Formats: sequence, C-alpha cells, structure tokens
Amino acid sequence: GVLLSRVRNGFFPQAASYADLAGATMGDGARRVTRVIVLGSWSLLLPYYMMAVVSSLRVAFADEVALCYWQWAIGVMVALLPFLQIRSLHHISHFAAASTAAMVAAIVVTLAVLVSSRPGGGGGGGGGGAAATTLWPREASVLGLYSSFAEFIFAYQGHSLFLEFMREMRAPHRFPRALAAANVAMCAVYTATAAVGYGTRGDAIAPFLPSSLPPGRGRLAVSLLLAFHIAVTYMIVALPLNREVHRLLFPRTADGAGAATAAHWLLLTVGQLLFGYVVANAVPFFADFQAFLGALMGAPFVFGFPALFYLRASALHGQRVPLGDRVACAVFLAVCLPLFTVLGAVSAARDVARDWGELGGPFSCELHGF
Repeated sequence: GVLLSRVRNGFFPQAASYADLAGATMGDGARRVTRVIVLGSWSLLLPYYMMAVVSSLRVAFADEVALCYWQWAIGVMVALLPFLQIRSLHHISHFAAASTAAMVAAIVVTLAVLVSSRPGGGGGGGGGGAAATTLWPREASVLGLYSSFAEFIFAYQGHSLFLEFMREMRAPHRFPRALAAANVAMCAVYTATAAVGYGTRGDAIAPFLPSSLPPGRGRLAVSLLLAFHIAVTYMIVALPLNREVHRLLFPRTADGAGAATAAHWLLLTVGQLLFGYVVANAVPFFADFQAFLGALMGAPFVFGFPALFYLRASALHGQRVPLGDRVACAVFLAVCLPLFTVLGAVSAARDVARDWGELGGPFSCELHGF
C-alpha cells in the first residue's frame, strides 16, 4: 500500500486505478490486460460477499425460516438491487460509516458470546471439557498451509481498490496514514477474534464464525450486523466495477445522466447480481472460496502489481531505489507472488472439489455438516 501511494502521489497523481498505473509504467497493452485482471477479480469478490450475506441471514433465522441456500440468495439479490443504483462512493459514505459501526458491534458481541458460552466455562452454553486445541495443525500439509496463507492474504488485502480510494480522498498524500491506522486496527481485531474463537471452540470452530455461536439474541444480533456490513461492502466493490464496465460497454453514457445512463447502469447491476448468484451457489463453501480468492487475487494485488509499478516508475523517472525497497520488491516478485498464487490456488481448488463430494454439490438446498 505504501508503494502504491508513492507511485501514485509521487509520479502519476492522475492515476485512478491499477490499469492507469500499468499504462503509465508499461504501455497501453499492459493497461488493457491489467484492466481485465482487475475487473475479473472484483467480479469474483461479489459472489463471495453474496455468499457471506446469505450465510449470515441463514444463521440469524435458522429456526424461523426454512429456505434453501439458493432461495436466500434470490432474496439478497432483490434487496441489494435498489441500493446498487447509487453511482458515487461519496453518496454511500454514510452507509460505510454505519457499516464500520456494525462490524465493531458484531465483533464485540461475538467475543463476549464465545467467552461466556465456552465449553466448561460456566456460561451455560457449553458441554463438559475444554476446547481441543493444538499449537500446530494436526493434519498439516504443504498445500494445506498455503491454503491458510491464502486466507490470511485475503483478510488483509484491499489493494485493488486503494487507487480508487486515493482518487476520492480530499488529501491523497495522507493515504499512508490512513493505511497504517487501518492495518493496526485489522491486526488487533483479526488476532483477537481468531485467538478467542480458537481458544474457546478449538477444532470445533466453524469456518463461518457466527455458526459457532449458540442460539439466542447474541447470534441473531451478530448475524444481522454482519449481513449489513457485508452488504455495504458489496456496494463499495460493485460501484467501481460497474463504473469501469459501463465505460467499456456504453462509453457514451458512462459519465452522463438521464434515462439512458440509468438504464445502462441498471442492466449492468442486474447482470452483476446474476453472475454473483450463479457463482455463489456453484461454490457455496465460505472458507474454500475465501482461500481461493486470496491466492488467485490477493497475492498478485498485494505482492505483484505494487512492486512492479514502483520499480518501473522509479526507473522511468531516474530515481534510485533504496536497498531495502529493492530487497522487499525482489522477495515480493520472486518468492511470495509465485508461491502463494500457484500453491494457494491449487490447494483451495482441491478443497472445493473435496467439499462438493462431502458437503453438497452446486445449487444444493442444504450443505450437510458445513
């Protein structure tokens, strides 16, 4: 993120996307290829968010509403469609603020419920005995470890949207400060949540954390707060994706207003939702899909593009790259990028194939034991 900020703010202040930086540092061919890669990655993020919203609602109303997974997904599509007609990140900033508050509340309630209902903890929600935990995974393998690394990468990466954020900031040069604050907060929250979750539930912890909460008001509150938070995240990712696709398919109406622009935007959002619906029901395994996205998308956007842009921009402007930056970029490009992308994606694909056979195939009504 710091490298991206240096390239954008120091060399190409008009750049508003990865495609813009690719074009500025490597030419129009790289611009076109990068745009396709970015749009493809955003398109795959949206099914993941839809999957998470559906999972949250199913956990919230598991005992009250008997609907299949695919039926819940249709309801989520219908609910999201009106909000997806908003065309500016500024206009959804109030949703983003409320979403952040909802996520903080969800985490606090989740940790409180996990601790109070831990097995043997006297909270009334657990059976006898402590949770089964180990320092090292019992069934560790090389591919399995890379799948876990991919999930870590996914959790911490939002890099493909960083340039869009800088474009809409009043003071883009302050982006590194915002980035540092965000990463400190994420480290604290993710570490605390993972430690409490595994410490209280051990090997029994569910891939989708709210599923590990006992029935009651706490689980209901967490699930609804999480559903709202992820729905807003869907909007934040969908908006720049729609904008770019709009410019590609309907350039004459992309930056205008009126009925034609609104109709084209509506057509794009409906198509986007239908794509997400199909993918989310074809691969409905939350953790598997998360690992797959982390490897296939996260590794290139975290380790590949920023280092490449920085080295190319420095060379074009005749600026010497400090030794520490050269070493970091070499490790990113020669070690992290190929290892995490290839091995992580292979491991995640293997997990998806296994779960299709064990838990349920595409468009199953229920996922047994998931």
